[in-house]
Amino acid sequence: PGHAKGDVISLDALEVVGSSDIASVYYMDICGQPTRWDGSLCEGDGPYTDPLPVGNYDVALIADNGDGETATIVAVEPLTVTAPTIKNFVTEAGYTSVKLSWDAFDGAEKYTVQIFDENATEVYMKNIFGTSVNVKGLDFAANYTVAIKAMNGKTRLSPLSTYNFTTKAYSTVEVSAVASTTNVKLVWNAVDGAAKYRVAQKIDGAWVAVKDTYDTAVYVKGLDAGTDYEFAVMPIAADKSRMAASYDDVSIATATAAAATINVTVTKKNDTMAVAKWDAVEGAAKYQIAVNGVIVKVTPLTASWVTGLVEGDVIGVRAVDANNSPLCEYSSYTF
Repeated sequence: PGHAKGDVISLDALEVVGSSDIASVYYMDICGQPTRWDGSLCEGDGPYTDPLPVGNYDVALIADNGDGETATIVAVEPLTVTAPTIKNFVTEAGYTSVKLSWDAFDGAEKYTVQIFDENATEVYMKNIFGTSVNVKGLDFAANYTVAIKAMNGKTRLSPLSTYNFTTKAYSTVEVSAVASTTNVKLVWNAVDGAAKYRVAQKIDGAWVAVKDTYDTAVYVKGLDAGTDYEFAVMPIAADKSRMAASYDDVSIATATAAAATINVTVTKKNDTMAVAKWDAVEGAAKYQIAVNGVIVKVTPLTASWVTGLVEGDVIGVRAVDANNSPLCEYSSYTF
């Protein structure tokens, strides 16, 4: 310290660790000792090329004057040495997850990975013994900071590096429901990025998954007639993470299982004809009229003539949806 270009210094002030007719490469710490990266003293002959410790230095080219006593500083340049960092760190953010990967760091036994939310609260911390990790359970459409350092035992090999990422936002799921006496048909819009959909039913106040499907429609069976139900559909990404925080954050469909039968009134007009009238059923596209279990007429109306009857014939009426799926059982009237 304190020397500049052109100064003549004593060779006794230097501890040469290597020399050459062309140049000598070495460095001194504040104690006048050549020091390795790990703090041990360097030994041996030849140009010294081990990494310098992190810090600020003056790099000098010193020419031996040949008198065995002095040398002249030919050039002095400042040098700042920074620690090597982890290379090629990649974040692949999903909806409620993120995949982290990086290049192996020389000498590292493990990597300490931390994730912080927007409030600087740590939401994840783990020592990883490979070069990648999948982290789940994050919020959707949220900003995070990930910090990573290379470790060997308790010794840190690299400075703490930080990176930012944002999880994806999900698309709205609009669900419609049409129920019969024992099942409900759910239909919803396709969601960009969804690999499949998980259908859940609210049971005793809690959401319970009942079916996974790759389609945008599904039948849920085993309902009780005249009972109200709630259903929700959760989009699932390719990495198997949910695309929303909870079922309460997606569209919820309410369905009421139809009564076991509909109320039908049959008025006899003569010995072979009658007029049947019935109550409208929600979600019905049409109504099937059967005589002795055989469908004889289909109508979108809630009343119809029934002809060709004989005494003892059983007239039945039931509602069906657009796909001819029954929404209730046949009512029964004996002519």
